[in-house]
Amino acid sequence: MEKIGIKESKEIIIAGFALTRFVRERAKDGLDLSDAGAFALKLANDEAFRTLLIEAAKGADQTLAEAKDLDFDEGIELALLIKDELEK
Repeated sequence: MEKIGIKESKEIIIAGFALTRFVRERAKDGLDLSDAGAFALKLANDEAFRTLLIEAAKGADQTLAEAKDLDFDEGIELALLIKDELEK
């Protein structure tokens, strides 16, 4: 059986942390409707952010298959990616 890889899982992790960092920054003074507008502006003006979210969403349906096929080295790679994202 051919190895699936972890590309989509990595994209989900990176996008999830990018979204979390955005929300955490906006929530410092509480969340309100203006934060939804700020999110819309970020999507419109920040191509890298928008691409991260779009690519993660496109491959989200593959992450379960990737998880089922996960080997030790891929698990370590994902753990290190999460560690790196937490440090940003």
